[in-house]
Amino acid sequence: MLSDAMRSVARKVGLSVAPYQSDLGFTAVRENDDRFFIFVLNSGEWSIYRATDVVLAESGSGPASFEAALHLAFWDCRTTKQRRVIREPILTR
Repeated sequence: MLSDAMRSVARKVGLSVAPYQSDLGFTAVRENDDRFFIFVLNSGEWSIYRATDVVLAESGSGPASFEAALHLAFWDCRTTKQRRVIREPILTR
């Protein structure tokens, strides 16, 4: 199922999925990192918001683009070094 794939991607990147039941999707955050929060719909659409001002940082659809955006938001070049706070959109189009 698509929603299971999206949850798997979130957990793979180290996010905690909020423990509530919803027919619409899920919310995820990274504990001890309050820069972003993530909403994912069961349809596969996802949005990453900056937590400080609730501004949309990035959005898309599907597990592959979701994983790529999460890596850009939370990691530097495939290392465990956290990125600095992003003031502009994560991905440029």
